[in-house]
Amino acid sequence: MRILQLDLGGQRIEFHPYVTVLRGLDDGLRTRLIDALAAVSVGEPSARGLVEAHGVVLDLNRESLELLDLPGDRNGSVDIVVRRDQLPGVAPVTSSGRGQLERARAEAADRLARAEASADRAKIAMLASLEALTDPSGRSNVDETSGLDAPRAELTRL
Repeated sequence: MRILQLDLGGQRIEFHPYVTVLRGLDDGLRTRLIDALAAVSVGEPSARGLVEAHGVVLDLNRESLELLDLPGDRNGSVDIVVRRDQLPGVAPVTSSGRGQLERARAEAADRLARAEASADRAKIAMLASLEALTDPSGRSNVDETSGLDAPRAELTRL
């Protein structure tokens, strides 16, 4: 069975055949919609609308739902509405955007710290490579200030 449309308080909501995402509903309409969907899933229509089963479009009423042999009790029913907080990887919604801003700031600071550590490691590797550029007599091909003492001290500091 597929719910095609629901009429709630003078508003008609039409559903996509596979997935419907609803945004911008006021709290009252959202609550009525969720209640209506839950009621349909257990065979108790609480709103007017249309359903489709096996290619046949039916009015949303008790007689049509009885034809579909839906379970009659809500206690063992499955919740058919997927809510935002049930989606993987979604942070809980806060009343203000402060929580999201704090998380974004912490993630940015973490990325910055990792980038700085990577830059420090690259600098140390470059200095070590410069020191390794010596000729067979042991004499450095680069100036004397590029020894390993500076990279070692920096590595110890980090």
